[in-house]
Amino acid sequence: LKEIRGEKWQKCASLNRKAYSIVANKKKEILKDVPTDRQTAAATLLETIASDLSALGTTIENKDAAGIEKGKKAALQKIGLVEEMMVKEFPYSIPKEYNNLPQLKGRATVKMTLKKADPANKFDVQGKIYDQADFTIVVDGYKAPLTGGNFVELINSGFYNGMKIQRSDGFVIQTGDPNPEDEDKPHGVVGKDGKIRTI
Repeated sequence: LKEIRGEKWQKCASLNRKAYSIVANKKKEILKDVPTDRQTAAATLLETIASDLSALGTTIENKDAAGIEKGKKAALQKIGLVEEMMVKEFPYSIPKEYNNLPQLKGRATVKMTLKKADPANKFDVQGKIYDQADFTIVVDGYKAPLTGGNFVELINSGFYNGMKIQRSDGFVIQTGDPNPEDEDKPHGVVGKDGKIRTI
């Protein structure tokens, strides 16, 4: 959309109309997959999603790229909640040999804050200056229950608190090694058995 070519806006508008039509006209079909005790909440969410998509259509007409990104994220978050309501139980079994590892059987929302080592330095995000960078991450345990469980368990234990960024080169931001410059120290979390925990 940054190129502002006419055909890109038209495609964006067409996809949004299609999404709106599905939510507005196929509500009963969607709700069939939601357990009875969650249907009222799911129906309310679908109404909100339809409203969000309608507003998004106006934003697309106005060719507001920033507003489109914001509206799209809001709608997708609610769609994810409806999907969660459809899940009656965890969809597959995890092999018993992984029972000793933390598991995430669902989704978790994680808030992460990055700060510069020197407070005088700021974050420049598309020309806007921020004192810190705040991220909201949705960890999907339905698709990766072991990796997701490991990540969330490390967060809850404080493993990442105060940890330095090991790589930031414009392509990727990377962290997770508590001792990146010392080969003799562990490069991960040490489990109760004294061994570095791996998946």
